Amino acid sequence: MRMNRENLVTTFARLVQSGEIAQPSQRERNYLRAYQLVLSGLAVVLTFFFYELPWLQFSDLHIARAVAVAYLGAAIVLILYAINSKLSAPAELVIGLLLDIVALSLAMFLVQGVEAVLPLLLLVSLAGTAHYLPIRLAMGAAAAAVIGLLVALISRGIGERLDYATTNAAAIGVVCFAVAAVASLVGSRARKAEALAERRGAELLDMDRLNDLVVQRMRTGVMLLDREGRVQRMNESAWRLLGGPKRSEIGIASVSPALQSVWRAWRTSAEQPQVPTALVENGTPVLPRFLRLFAERDDLTVVFLDDATLLNQHAEALTLDTLGRLSASIAHELRNPLAAIQQSGQLLAESTDLPARDKRLVDIIGRHSQRLERIVRGVLD
Repeated sequence: MRMNRENLVTTFARLVQSGEIAQPSQRERNYLRAYQLVLSGLAVVLTFFFYELPWLQFSDLHIARAVAVAYLGAAIVLILYAINSKLSAPAELVIGLLLDIVALSLAMFLVQGVEAVLPLLLLVSLAGTAHYLPIRLAMGAAAAAVIGLLVALISRGIGERLDYATTNAAAIGVVCFAVAAVASLVGSRARKAEALAERRGAELLDMDRLNDLVVQRMRTGVMLLDREGRVQRMNESAWRLLGGPKRSEIGIASVSPALQSVWRAWRTSAEQPQVPTALVENGTPVLPRFLRLFAERDDLTVVFLDDATLLNQHAEALTLDTLGRLSASIAHELRNPLAAIQQSGQLLAESTDLPARDKRLVDIIGRHSQRLERIVRGVLD
């Protein structure tokens, strides 16, 4: 017996860890607890205070009262164990369902006049639990519920009409299995959709953080303005180009009237400014660029602020780079004719019948050719 109990606990723990038995949220657990307390409390109230109602008949009132009190006490103990973290949420679900099955099956056996209501009350507990169970465990829970109700109905039908009890049991069994299957499938799909939504939400949050990090690290200032000119967002570069305003100053009218003027002119004419403008007094000249965030609406505007100093430096660097490439190309092209001149001069110098005056000219050609060679080599280096 002990070995079987340990195997059962181990199997249940494995199902919980594998995720086959889902973890309900705290609010959902509170709903199921409240429903169980209402059922057990209603049973106590009916058996102790309203037991003389004409439509309510007890085969044994004392046993019915004992069952009601035991049901309420067991429900309270179960809830206290779960609240004190001595019982996991899946274990609370399963034990709570078994408690409801036993209590309502006994009520079906002991009470007359509510035969049509008690199975419906059990269906609520069955659906609430099967919502978190895989389909095979949900079918097992439905089978346990059907067995409990069958035992109660057939036990009553032996002394009354057995055919009537059998017909009701068959109908209740079909409904229990159908409700458990539907609740399990709906719960499984809902959890998959929720997991997918959480995963997509996490990915979007990561992308948003990445985009925000990239924008914050950009040397170009980026701002987002609404229709009234309020600053919705800005990166560090824009904050620096605007003179480091206070975060409470969210309107460009108070931060930079010059930028507001350029922005309004763009909204009117849709022409981008061509001349850099100092956004604040004694500030760095900035060339703003405007872009509507949504093509069909003009309620949000993205503003790019390019530091004119950096633009000039970049232009100078490009100019120097272009000049360097041009100079290297010219020097490389000069080496070929220069080599021909040097070779011709060497050949003339080796001639035996060359007059002295011509030798002097050949010497001049050789010296200046070497000088040009050194200049070309220096340029290339």
